[in-house]
Amino acid sequence: MPARSADIPEMDTGWPIFVAAGAALCALVAAASRWWHGKQLAALAARLAKSERAREYALQQAAQARQQIEKLQRDIAAARRAGAAAAPTSRTPTSRREPAKVPTLSDSPALPMPASGFADTQPL
Repeated sequence: MPARSADIPEMDTGWPIFVAAGAALCALVAAASRWWHGKQLAALAARLAKSERAREYALQQAAQARQQIEKLQRDIAAARRAGAAAAPTSRTPTSRREPAKVPTLSDSPALPMPASGFADTQPL
């Protein structure tokens, strides 16, 4: 066997450890990322389910309100028909009353107004 020469470097055998450590680190980051994003997705799925329940409830309430409005409109129409049937066919004009007169300051005898229409100013 020939002797080793001093100018030929030896082969570095530590690189497989760095590759294995890098792969382990990548696997750890992937597992942590999967856990974190799975947790976020579960929270978003819960929010979506809650939103869907609220939407379904709102649709149910709107349908119920529509039914109530339709029933009230039918009742109003029936009442109008019944009122029209009971009302006399010719209306006689009723006597009109004069509207009540609203008192004003000029009508009051207790408060005489000056000729100019403005109250006199008095110093304090």
